[in-house]
Amino acid sequence: MSPLRQNSPVKSAKGSRRVWAKRSLLCLLSPILVLAVTESVLRIAGRGHPTGFFVASQSGGGFVPNEVFGLRYHCPESPDPFVLPAKKPDGGARVFILGESAAYGAPDSAFAVGRILETLLRDQFPGKQVEVYNAAMMGINSFAIADIARECVGHDADLLVVYAGNNELIGSFGAGTFPSRFPPAVSRAMIRAALWARGTETGQWMDRLVAGRARPEIQDEKFFLRHLIPADDPRRNTVYENFRANLRDICGIAGNGRTKVLVSTVAVNLRDCPPLGSPDSGDGSANAHFKKALESDADQSAREFHEAVNRDALPFRTDDRVNQVIRDVAASGMFGVTLADSERVLAESEKSVPGDALFLDHVHFRFHGNYRLALALLPGAVASLEQKLGSRNVRATVAAEEEVARRLAFTKW
Repeated sequence: MSPLRQNSPVKSAKGSRRVWAKRSLLCLLSPILVLAVTESVLRIAGRGHPTGFFVASQSGGGFVPNEVFGLRYHCPESPDPFVLPAKKPDGGARVFILGESAAYGAPDSAFAVGRILETLLRDQFPGKQVEVYNAAMMGINSFAIADIARECVGHDADLLVVYAGNNELIGSFGAGTFPSRFPPAVSRAMIRAALWARGTETGQWMDRLVAGRARPEIQDEKFFLRHLIPADDPRRNTVYENFRANLRDICGIAGNGRTKVLVSTVAVNLRDCPPLGSPDSGDGSANAHFKKALESDADQSAREFHEAVNRDALPFRTDDRVNQVIRDVAASGMFGVTLADSERVLAESEKSVPGDALFLDHVHFRFHGNYRLALALLPGAVASLEQKLGSRNVRATVAAEEEVARRLAFTKW
């Protein structure tokens, strides 16, 4: 009689587990290997484009904004062109303006808030080389702004001026997009993972492949009316928290002890821009609040105008919750962070609810509005730069709007 085989079921189970472990490992590694090979081949072929905000200048000796930076963030716009020298002048200061189209200076970046602020700062620090660069872009939001901020710090930034909030709720990564259906931490992780993937050569190739076959929907008035975002839509909460996390990331850069951050609340056209979308009816609708504002006294009118913006179902304007996030982050005690409450300052400067005297449309400034915004930013910018440049000239006056316009060649034409 043959001897009894001992532990054969155990050996069989162990062997089966090893087989399944190898199969699982193969299933995991195979797509990674395929992606690695594809990425390598595409890189060797040079089929992709740079994804950073700054690229080396072809003339050498410095850097320029990447014209296709926005593609990764579903934005077809290009940054404002400028040349950033590789080396900062000794004793000089570099200031970068961060934000969306309002900070960029649409419709004409030649007269943006950054150029006006640079003029005013040079008066405060005569003889010092103060450089203000427009790193804002049309069509982006805080996810892209956070990435730009990191690169600006890497290029010897002394001060980041953040004027952002109009593009959070609507557009790429806004309340109408897929990730906003998830909790903020998950939503933000999904967006960051997607941005990483779109930054690879493989992701760019897939984007081109999809773009070549897809028929993009025209984003006209009918398109937006089909994608209303009511005031009580829970997806808004995810967007607010994503904005908070991105803004904290930007402000966290100040922890290096060298770069300061000036964050600003955002002013919008309250008086002369009715709600763009008001699907609800009754006394609580956005349109109802706007109508009531026009018929109320000054104090009640301001509250009703704000509520009309808060309930706008096409939120192309910063609302009260976005501005509160900005105030909260600035007040969190992060080192090197200063708040410019531009929303409040601009309202006080006009002695009324902000309207067409400051704005061309819902958020974009006239020259007068950009000048007033620069005045609101100036005290915080001066205080942030004094450690680098020394005390400001106490005898320096602030140039009048007409004088700044003359220096920047802004005329009625």
